[in-house]
Amino acid sequence: MLAIRHPARRRGAILLVVLAMLALFAVIALSFVLYAESEATSMRNGRAARNEIADPNPQEAANAFLGQLLLGTDDNTSAMYGHDLATNKYGWVAGGGQSYSPYSGVGLTGLPPEDVSAPLGFAPNTILRTGLVNYTRNTAGQFVNPNLRVVGGTPFNKSTPYTYADRANFYLAMQDPVTGRIIQPSFFRPDLFDPFNNPLGSLYPGNANWTNPVGRYLTTRPRPGPNVPIGDPTREHPNFPLVPADADGIYRGDVANMKFINGSQQNDSLWMYAGAPVKEWRGKQYVSMIAPLILDLSGRINMSVAGNNRGATASASNQGFGAWEVNPTNLSSPPITTLEYAAIMNARYGGGPNAPANRYTGSTNGNINGGKVPPQISRIDADGVGPGPAMSA
Repeated sequence: MLAIRHPARRRGAILLVVLAMLALFAVIALSFVLYAESEATSMRNGRAARNEIADPNPQEAANAFLGQLLLGTDDNTSAMYGHDLATNKYGWVAGGGQSYSPYSGVGLTGLPPEDVSAPLGFAPNTILRTGLVNYTRNTAGQFVNPNLRVVGGTPFNKSTPYTYADRANFYLAMQDPVTGRIIQPSFFRPDLFDPFNNPLGSLYPGNANWTNPVGRYLTTRPRPGPNVPIGDPTREHPNFPLVPADADGIYRGDVANMKFINGSQQNDSLWMYAGAPVKEWRGKQYVSMIAPLILDLSGRINMSVAGNNRGATASASNQGFGAWEVNPTNLSSPPITTLEYAAIMNARYGGGPNAPANRYTGSTNGNINGGKVPPQISRIDADGVGPGPAMSA
């Protein structure tokens, strides 16, 4: 009888397989770590080797705009062409001359009606100078000089003896003194762009002046238009958006510069192109735009000089010798409370008395006029505290 012999069992085979797999995974993981570290080092070296591109500086656009606003520009691709404070004050003289008589012109409305349609390629009587606010040249190179008459090319003086938010002072905005809302934006006149006074606002999307040929000359804001490259003087591009609606559904502007007026946020300024050059940032071309809001300071209270803290509860006033005798609590709407006024004065003067004092002796230690009381005819109540000009102590 033959005996059947079974081969001896080899113990630990599964363990060897497991160990081999673990070693393989370890090699793969180590290779990944070494590769990742190599790539990270390479990226760090590459980043250190190239210059970082700084973000665009908005101050450049602001400086360029202010320079054109103050002194003007001859760049007829800029929406600022024809709208500046220097010309508004002194007018313009052809041939490089200079006017020395400020505010002596007749303005736009003081001129005989002037048809400027032909230089812009329109039929006669399509647009008058009084209705032209955008002097930039179009793609055909056509434009109207803002300071020369079309017929004869003679200069005219726009420096009117008044400053008002009209078409001659196109840069100026107007603010409602009661609500604080901007009712006339800078560089835009609602009655010109929408003479029918649509209840949705003059900038509503259905306004025909957004698309018709004449509309580009009635506003300095870019309009959606033909597919032209960035930097084209028409300032029209199909990707430029229309004006957005405010929360109440009315179209007033692009940007809110006057924040939270009368309890609700409303846009009050429009984008415009001020001749900035085409630049490149991170592989993309761009031009700077600006949405200004310019308000006249006439009729406003300058809290840097108005009022004093020498009165019992508010500003002391007697003879009105200067702005320090103005009592802002009587001029503001709504009125400034006595606590608010005291806080303003303490912030300005640090809580100390507001000089000049009217006393010649006493608290001034004789420092005013050598401690001598001047003659009756020259005595004044400088700080408004005393009952009259004869205060001497």
